[in-house]
Amino acid sequence: MLTTALNPNASAIAHYLNEYQRAEKRLPGYTHESLTSLQKTALAHFSNLGFPTRKHADWKYTPLTSFLQTPFSINPYNDNEALSTVLEETSSAYRLVFLNGHFSQSLSTISALPDQFIISDLTTQIKNNPERLVNYCRASLEQTNSFIHLNTAFIQDGAYIYLPANTALTSSIELIFINSGEQQFIPIRNLIIAEENSRAVIIEKYISLQENANTYFSNTVTECILSTQSHIEHYKLIEESETSTHIGNLCVTQQANSQFFSYSIALKGGLVRSDTQVKLCQAHAQCHLKGLYQATAKQHIAHHTVIDHISPYTSSKEFYKGIVADKSSAAFNGKVIVRPQAIKSTAEQLNKNLLLSRDAEVNTKPQLEIFVDDIQCTHGASIGQLDENALFYLRARGVNASEARQLLIKAFIQDIIQQMPLLRSHALLSRSLSDLLESQHKKPFDVQKIRQDFPIFQEKIQGKPLVYLDSAASMQKPHCVIERMRDFYRQEYSNVHRGIHHLSEQATDVFEKSREKVQQFINAKYFSEIILVRGTTEAINLVAQTYGRQQIKAGDEIIITHMEHHANIVPWQLLCQETGAQLKVIPINDAGELILEEYKKLLSNKTKLVALCHISNTLGTINPIKKIIDLAHANNTPVLIDGAQAVAHQKVDVQALDCDFYCFSGHKMFAPTGIGVLYGKQHLLEAMPPYQGGGSMITKVSLEKSNYREPPYKFEAGTPHIAGVIGLGAAIDYLNQLDFSAAQAYEQALLTYATEQLTQLPGIRLIGTAQEKTAILNFVIHDNQGQRIHGHDLSDILNSEVGVAVRAGQHCTMPLLQRFNVDSTVRASLAFYNTKEEIDKLIQGLKIAQSIFNAPNTTSVISHV
Repeated sequence: MLTTALNPNASAIAHYLNEYQRAEKRLPGYTHESLTSLQKTALAHFSNLGFPTRKHADWKYTPLTSFLQTPFSINPYNDNEALSTVLEETSSAYRLVFLNGHFSQSLSTISALPDQFIISDLTTQIKNNPERLVNYCRASLEQTNSFIHLNTAFIQDGAYIYLPANTALTSSIELIFINSGEQQFIPIRNLIIAEENSRAVIIEKYISLQENANTYFSNTVTECILSTQSHIEHYKLIEESETSTHIGNLCVTQQANSQFFSYSIALKGGLVRSDTQVKLCQAHAQCHLKGLYQATAKQHIAHHTVIDHISPYTSSKEFYKGIVADKSSAAFNGKVIVRPQAIKSTAEQLNKNLLLSRDAEVNTKPQLEIFVDDIQCTHGASIGQLDENALFYLRARGVNASEARQLLIKAFIQDIIQQMPLLRSHALLSRSLSDLLESQHKKPFDVQKIRQDFPIFQEKIQGKPLVYLDSAASMQKPHCVIERMRDFYRQEYSNVHRGIHHLSEQATDVFEKSREKVQQFINAKYFSEIILVRGTTEAINLVAQTYGRQQIKAGDEIIITHMEHHANIVPWQLLCQETGAQLKVIPINDAGELILEEYKKLLSNKTKLVALCHISNTLGTINPIKKIIDLAHANNTPVLIDGAQAVAHQKVDVQALDCDFYCFSGHKMFAPTGIGVLYGKQHLLEAMPPYQGGGSMITKVSLEKSNYREPPYKFEAGTPHIAGVIGLGAAIDYLNQLDFSAAQAYEQALLTYATEQLTQLPGIRLIGTAQEKTAILNFVIHDNQGQRIHGHDLSDILNSEVGVAVRAGQHCTMPLLQRFNVDSTVRASLAFYNTKEEIDKLIQGLKIAQSIFNAPNTTSVISHV
């Protein structure tokens, strides 16, 4: 054995050598000298070769560290009945089932076979005819793959299939391997022998118990020996445990005019590596290798193929497609060798990958080694993302983002599916296909997984876990946004536009792609309708100072509502003071809902603009903006919507709303501070004058006059907040990969629970009880003497006693609070990263505050207005 100094994996090698000594007498070939000799020879080869490291070119991208650090052990047969629960119904007459690498007679089905056919477990063949097995397996000793030698050393069970000459099976043969053993080493050896002019369809499926997360090592070798004119269709499905290691080898030897079709589908498993070796030994042998794989979470899936054209007129075709998401990785390494004597041979090789996450990684390397001229060979590989234009096209035609995404993924895999004949029709395979397509819906909503996306929730406040209930003020930021901005500053930073060096062009590209993401996120019709600003406040001021100054004159009227944020009041007041226009206000009822009948009365030929919030930042009221817009348009009046509180909680489609302006801030939708968006209809923006002057917004400047660019750049003078825009794009990516409907439903459930809990407290007054509202809870609370506890006192106690962060004060809505006859309130605002347990903490803190102020001689430390 190699020394530790020469082989860093020496301890792992030693473990399996010791494991062989421990298990040797239990192996079924122990009493057969020739088989034992074969196994010990293979063990010696394994010891000499050792496990591969990343210095081995073929293993550079296969992460073996965790596998090598786990001491897997081979265990005796244990007929675990629970394993049978994962078996699907079958119409096949021939099914062999193996539990943790051992044949299960009770779960298997072998109907009467035609003469000379053999479909059996390997252990039975070892007992009946070990010499035949040794003769077939001896060729594996020539391999340089240490995992094959390890498998040979531990041969114990698997499938043995013998197809006599001039025969064909009408039913497929199913080999089901169910694995669950914790830290168990599961060697599986399959031997398929197809005599002259025989034909069969064979399906291997590797699965684990449902919800099984055991860490086991499945080491499989399937050898296929095809004689002249034989025909084998071989399917392999891998759906192992998410923490398992599956190392599989498929070794194929073909004689003249034989045809081998391999279909590999890898969907689940922690580390999955599938190696395929095909030797086209005689003329006119053909092989077709097709592969479909999906990597998610932190999976690694690798396919390595070697096709050796040894004889003339041989042909091979390879086509592999992969979907790679989350923080997973995939690798494809395909090598085609064409020997000097293999004239007139043809080889095609293609690998395509779809990246669904910027954290995912793909390494692909198609190779040709050609030693003769008279051949035809092609190879290629590609790595790409979902077509943003196609997504936008589908969304613009009413397809929601989740369905659009799934349609494009289906389209990506459609051609490979069509080349797998049984994938749709066979029960074993079609269910896996359905699982694959279903998995491409948005991720199921899981609040605990969501919380892992936000590093701030690891923080503590005065020794207590942070409970953040202030999302209406500003949302917390997920890892992906933070890391994207960090990466930009570290690797891509440059000023945008006009630069012709690489960094500037790269920065400009990602900057403008973020604008495209915004366009698609709110379904704007044109790219030019997206103006990047500092936030909602600047967006409203831009409209007031450009469109407003241009269109509004003395005697005109602007309509707002009684629930507006100061940012949607003050700019219009300034405009009215400047122009002589008047500000009209839609009143609200005691529940915090707009009184639409009064709105209708306010509309007149004097009305030049309606400006209102989509959702109230203080009350949480969701306004019927579509109805308000339609009424305004019937009066030939444009509408501006303040969407700051909506974009993280509602699907926004500006074309469906038909609003004229829509604005929002990035920091209220998981993006950085200092970045926001103004959407405006193109014809309005084109007619509006610039907002600020400076660089970027001009086409020509002279001392006499300047010419301005077209929108959106006309309104974007100066150096933009580049990193903020890129962070905004990352936040949109984050929202797009969620099931937004599930997130909305979850937030509403939180709101219902919190409302129920708050209303049970004595002395509580909820402000904002609209039937349609988002997850904002605004309230005041009193002690047992009926004295209101000031919001600042409450906020301080909640923070210090239970680590709860809420907002106290007037929330930039002084006129609204005056409407409810209060000078300040406490606002707890929720997002889909909050939990019921955090609501309970809020209630606990409020009870503590009441108990403090109910004590004798205790008064609010902050004076009441």
